[in-house]
Amino acid sequence: MRAWKNTTGSDPAARTEHIHNHMLDSHRKRDFTADVPGARLVDDITCLKTGSGWLYLATVIDLATRMVVGWSMDSTMPTPLVINALGMAGDHGHLHPEDAIFHSDQGS
Repeated sequence: MRAWKNTTGSDPAARTEHIHNHMLDSHRKRDFTADVPGARLVDDITCLKTGSGWLYLATVIDLATRMVVGWSMDSTMPTPLVINALGMAGDHGHLHPEDAIFHSDQGS
């Protein structure tokens, strides 16, 4: 088993012009800061090599507190991995009730 694994790839033919990036400031610079807990959250997926194969860990991080507020693990990396992690954050009251923005790398 290799010590690393390619997990994502970009699709140059994907149409994304309709997607508004809420993580850009007024100068169109990336802004991953937040003042209010639960208002801006990001996701990261990590591949963990185990004795019985690869395990995928999706974490939801609150940008205001820098705390992991939700997570999910699976032996495959489908979209529900991220949805379940975000659901955990919501179930435990870590999403702003009116104005939560969630950013997931690679559009998962």
